[in-house]
Amino acid sequence: MKRELARLAVALILLICSGAAEELMPKFFGVGLPVLMAATMAMVRLMGRNRFYIYLFALLAGSMEDALCGLPFAMSTSYFILVAVALATITPPFVCDFFFFIGYQVWLWIWLPELYGSLGVRLGLAFAFSLVVIPVVHLATLGLLRKAVINED
Repeated sequence: MKRELARLAVALILLICSGAAEELMPKFFGVGLPVLMAATMAMVRLMGRNRFYIYLFALLAGSMEDALCGLPFAMSTSYFILVAVALATITPPFVCDFFFFIGYQVWLWIWLPELYGSLGVRLGLAFAFSLVVIPVVHLATLGLLRKAVINED
């Protein structure tokens, strides 16, 4: 019971801090830093055996992304859950995580072609941002989980 509460607390802290960081960081040509997506991918990679938590986290992070960006209902949520399912079942190498944010930009462009900025600019910025943000968030999440002593047996 204690371990479950600790996991929930860490997930909520990570979700709130990621959402706040993403909202406070500037956006360039309509592309922001992928903090919530990086947090979702980190949770899947670090807590992969707890499928309920990672899918719930992906649902909440995607919903928060939709709310913060003013996107239509379940636009980001559906993609975040697809990413969580893909990472949990296939477990591709860590290098593939950088391409999920690029895929997210294509996903948005398919459903909302009137978004600010051309697709080429959005993809270039998405790749550059993901190269920096995803490793930083992954390491921060790993440190948070170690401090909470969640994955230690």
